[in-house]
Amino acid sequence: MGKAALGTLLKIQDDATATLFNTVGGVENISGPGLSLDMAETTDHDSTWEEMVPTILRTGEITFDINLDQNSETTHQTLLTRLKNKTNKVAQIVFPDDGTTTWEFAGYVTGFNPTMNTPDKLTAAITFKPTGVPTLDLA
Repeated sequence: MGKAALGTLLKIQDDATATLFNTVGGVENISGPGLSLDMAETTDHDSTWEEMVPTILRTGEITFDINLDQNSETTHQTLLTRLKNKTNKVAQIVFPDDGTTTWEFAGYVTGFNPTMNTPDKLTAAITFKPTGVPTLDLA
């Protein structure tokens, strides 16, 4: 049986205190990061089948949609500032299983795409690109 996604949190490291994480308010959808392994072909002329070796592990982007709200703990202005300043911060995805499963990534806000459709609410699609080794705790 599957689990409901409701209650998943996205947190981003505080600017002043590295050990404090602020929950991004108004998050509607979170996607990613995809994880993949690059492969290099090592087939030589003596081979009858292709031969491969694993090379680099990669993290895909994390994308999430937010309601633009200046009153949230981590406002859209904070995300825009981190994009503009190319600030490397840690993000966490806290799964809705009593907080026992948390994925943590250092990285950068690389995209901020606001949507202002009439008569809908103000939203933005945010992209966060991890860099380095992630911590993938699976409970």
